[in-house]
Amino acid sequence: MPISIHTANLARSQYDQLEFCYLCGKSFTAENPKTRDHVPPKAIFKSEDRNYPILLPAHSACNQGYALADEQIAQLVALLHGAERTPARVNVLGTFPAPSGEMGVAVNNLAIGPMLTKIIRGCHAILYNNYMSAATGNMVLSPVPTLDEQTMLPAAENKLIQHEVFCKRLKETRNMATVDRVLGFNGKFEFNCCWARSDNGSHILNIFGMRIYNWERLGDRVMGRPQGCLGFYVAPNGEIPKGASLAYSGDSLYRYREGLNPFEIGYVSNE
Repeated sequence: MPISIHTANLARSQYDQLEFCYLCGKSFTAENPKTRDHVPPKAIFKSEDRNYPILLPAHSACNQGYALADEQIAQLVALLHGAERTPARVNVLGTFPAPSGEMGVAVNNLAIGPMLTKIIRGCHAILYNNYMSAATGNMVLSPVPTLDEQTMLPAAENKLIQHEVFCKRLKETRNMATVDRVLGFNGKFEFNCCWARSDNGSHILNIFGMRIYNWERLGDRVMGRPQGCLGFYVAPNGEIPKGASLAYSGDSLYRYREGLNPFEIGYVSNE
């Protein structure tokens, strides 16, 4: 059976079981007690979507280093539900033409990478009761396009062929209702994942997709395609966690139009 944290009671139970700070892996003491960290930050979500939150135990000092990243990603994602604020301490550098003919806004100093990694580490902890170091090998594709400050155009991406291959495997696994998942914030946050070996068998990988609202549409005007947050990371302990979901490896059952959207619903073709 896949591991699924999809109710408030399950989320609370998993929080209570975690006896380590998910950011440093160390235990809690009277001098350095447990505090509750919202993962993702609750400021990302509209007030009506903040029930139920995903909470992770952390030392206060460990979490303080992410304050700016929390604020930036909250204000960025708020654009998806009507806010008009510029993300904190982000410089607007200029504009550039999108494939649609519209104009996109170019920014820098956006700390989305550290925040995505923080959320991934939190989901790993709450699903598998296991610490994941910030140094764990990974390749994460952001839903937000990057910028080349020299050309003022979208920069060369870190998109790999593995992203499209793994994205499809994750979607096929979800179609079989066997992904591990974390669901919260009124369904506006979802993390899906499954486990597989690398092609050469040298690594065990977690293949994941993460969604906050419909942020796979943030890059549409710039890249001319939906692009979600997806990627893979190396198993922290070198092994698949007990009871974890294995990636589906059979014949493809569906077809897809959006190769980099891990939450796309496939369709059956008669061709």
